[in-house]
Amino acid sequence: MPSATPAEAPPSASEDAHITSASTGLLVLLVIVSLLGHRVAARTRHLTEASASTLLGLATGVVLLAVRAAGGAGARFAERMLEFNAGSFFTYLLPPIIFNAGLSVERHRFFLNLPSILLFGVVGTLACFVIVGLALYLLLGFTVFRLQDALAMGAILAATDSVATLQVLDATAMPELFSLVFGESVINDAVAVVLLGATARSSSVGGLLLNFVFLLVSSFSLGAAAGLGIAWALKAGHWDGPHQELAVVTLLSYSSWLASDLLGLSPILALFVCGLVVSHYALGNTSPAGRAATAVSFRTLSSLSEAAIFVYVGMDALDPAKWRAAYLFESLWLVALLCTTLLVARAVFVLPFCAAHNLMPHAEQLTRRDAIIIWWSGLMRGAVSVAMVYLHFDDQGGKHAADRQRATLITSTLTVVTLSITGVGALTKPLLGLLLRDGGERALAAQLSSVPLLGNTYARIATSGALGAADAALPSTNTTPRSGGGGGGGGGGGGVGYSAPSAAGGGGHRAADGGGGGIDDPSRRLPPAIRGLVDRFQHFDREVLMPTFTRAGVGEGQPHAGAAPPRPGQQQQQGQGHPPDPASLI
Repeated sequence: MPSATPAEAPPSASEDAHITSASTGLLVLLVIVSLLGHRVAARTRHLTEASASTLLGLATGVVLLAVRAAGGAGARFAERMLEFNAGSFFTYLLPPIIFNAGLSVERHRFFLNLPSILLFGVVGTLACFVIVGLALYLLLGFTVFRLQDALAMGAILAATDSVATLQVLDATAMPELFSLVFGESVINDAVAVVLLGATARSSSVGGLLLNFVFLLVSSFSLGAAAGLGIAWALKAGHWDGPHQELAVVTLLSYSSWLASDLLGLSPILALFVCGLVVSHYALGNTSPAGRAATAVSFRTLSSLSEAAIFVYVGMDALDPAKWRAAYLFESLWLVALLCTTLLVARAVFVLPFCAAHNLMPHAEQLTRRDAIIIWWSGLMRGAVSVAMVYLHFDDQGGKHAADRQRATLITSTLTVVTLSITGVGALTKPLLGLLLRDGGERALAAQLSSVPLLGNTYARIATSGALGAADAALPSTNTTPRSGGGGGGGGGGGGVGYSAPSAAGGGGHRAADGGGGGIDDPSRRLPPAIRGLVDRFQHFDREVLMPTFTRAGVGEGQPHAGAAPPRPGQQQQQGQGHPPDPASLI
């Protein structure tokens, strides 16, 4: 084998350390700029936080391409920055986002809508997987790739990213719609990863289904066991302050991610379930300061990880090594086909699933406007799809694809993701603004009216009295406003946060969701055959799990299925059985 030329020689240890430090420093700087750019995105009509970060990454990628073309000492640095390391993404950046999602979900409404969330998140993802995979194979498979590759692309592109819609929707004014979109987005990612793993393991339909069910059940069980283990550790141990409580939650929850990955399961599903279980059982075993530290820490890590991910997606879309290896014309044709198929596939199952939701007993009815928003929220693809396509099709550690066909699939996925983040993100605020004119909620109108180009529209709506009628029709809640000035009995939680019931609080959660009479029990939306199983589990939870894994069992001050962990800027409900606001202890 010929010896490497000096130009091809690997960098020395000191040079590699210098490149690593410079790359990390640039990424930190870009994340800082991205966070500042979020302030700008909030005031513009066509920018979201995700699209602003991605565009920043694209602009940085152009500069890095120029540095690489100039050669010299900066060429290796530019190549390092333009590479997307899927392993690092899954190991370090994604876990805080997933755990924070499970930790901060408003659990009572999540479980109330669980049948519909599973319908959209599981059955809908399976439908998208089948439609996209078969469409690719029937149209291109005979000349481009095998059925297994087509199904793998179906699983990769079944992973949606609803961040743009969730950043605009208001959880307080539109709790049902927000819960469905949020729940689907989390379940969807986990199911897509499980589908990709099942596709890689199986060559037959029967084997794929068996592997899918096995991975789903195993990942769920591992996450639940990890969450209960955290609750028991916090209950049994005598921890010296909130820093140790936070360390227990962080290390043991992250262990569930690593264990599920090592076992070949779905880390996303395992960690999300772990977060749900921790918020239900474990947070009640921590001090108020520990709850506050947990909420603030994971919210911060999640925000920083999201910014870094979208910046890297923008930079990686311009990696010249992948584009040189791919078939350019086939890649562009594949992008057009994928975009069209995703639009159709989303509509195929969203409309009938919304109708099925409306047929469920005691379900809040979804309007045509809600169906359009749900359809739109699932059109964006994000970093999960990017990481999945690398893990499945790139055999060279993220540097270049093993063959040109795989490189074509990678570049096509990168292009679809980038176009969806910037294109769908650019149209999200105007679309929701257009839908809002037909009768929107005051909180969402106030949020969108801060956009200068949309402000006059909402001023006209407000003066016409349409918003007043819509506001009067909304059920009263005990949740805290999203910003500033508290209403009666609540006081004012300063700053902008996301609204949710208190982190620990007996019976307050149902009242917070349903005004006077409280919200329906989740099991009332289930078929009678399943409802009995749910009732038995609730009894088991109340009589066995809560006394075993919480310090106070079921009683005042313990988190229930409707609770959510405390969040910064949120005013806790005060009164008997409610601890003081953890955020005020920071």
